[in-house]
Amino acid sequence: MRAERADPMLFAVEVTRGEAEAVLVLHGELDLCGQPQFVAALAKVEGRFPRVVLDLAELTFIDAGNIGVIYRACRAAKEVGGEIVLRSANPHLFRILELTGLPTFSSHEELRPIVLPLPSRAYERLAL
Repeated sequence: MRAERADPMLFAVEVTRGEAEAVLVLHGELDLCGQPQFVAALAKVEGRFPRVVLDLAELTFIDAGNIGVIYRACRAAKEVGGEIVLRSANPHLFRILELTGLPTFSSHEELRPIVLPLPSRAYERLAL
């Protein structure tokens, strides 16, 4: 018998606590339905650890509301001398975070800018 993987569209969060940091590994799609679970996981570690890492390697989608949750968590952590660290976002997710300006409010590990190809100009040749 083989173990079944959870539906990749559903959201899940795993929390690992260390001495000086907590790591939240986010899986699936983080939308309005997953927001209460995400906020609850953040609330359990905020203020208890000087450093909270959000591992985004398994996150396939995030909506604007949850980007706002991360933004507010980053600001709150900064006010008390802590930090929220974003780790391992896939290229598409990194681009979304970059466009929102969120990276300026947090530290990063393994987050690197990506170079997107120029958009296709094929539409200019279409007869309208």
